[in-house]
Amino acid sequence: ADPHVAYEAVSKGLVPVTGDSDLIAYGVVKAIIVKSYSRGWYRIIDLQVDTEPGDYPLYDLYKLYGVIVFQLYAGCRGCDFTKEESGIKGIGYTNFMLIASVVEGDLDARSFSRAIWSYDNTKKIAIDNGMESAEEVESYCREL
Repeated sequence: ADPHVAYEAVSKGLVPVTGDSDLIAYGVVKAIIVKSYSRGWYRIIDLQVDTEPGDYPLYDLYKLYGVIVFQLYAGCRGCDFTKEESGIKGIGYTNFMLIASVVEGDLDARSFSRAIWSYDNTKKIAIDNGMESAEEVESYCREL
């Protein structure tokens, strides 16, 4: 349902209310993520606000590269649209930020997979996840 909800939100300028932040990987720029209706626990994700550089490093990458940042991040962390529920086990926020921050030029599946393969630690993580080459990592990232 995420792609359909995202399409409706983007095409009609709607703000979806959901329990899942995956919608931003589909291009939604504003969403209300509800953690508990009964307790009123929620957060608002708004990708159109101005922030000071460095306050939100993942958002800084989004402003630089676009929605691909969230697609790759979701693929590493695991989400509804990855084959493995856990994504690439071991590539958490810190490793993701390291990898994405060193990419030169455009951020895409190829540049991201090459960056993963260029560090011994993240290369080992990819191998531990059954990926035996940068090309296999790229293939995984392209499926996102």
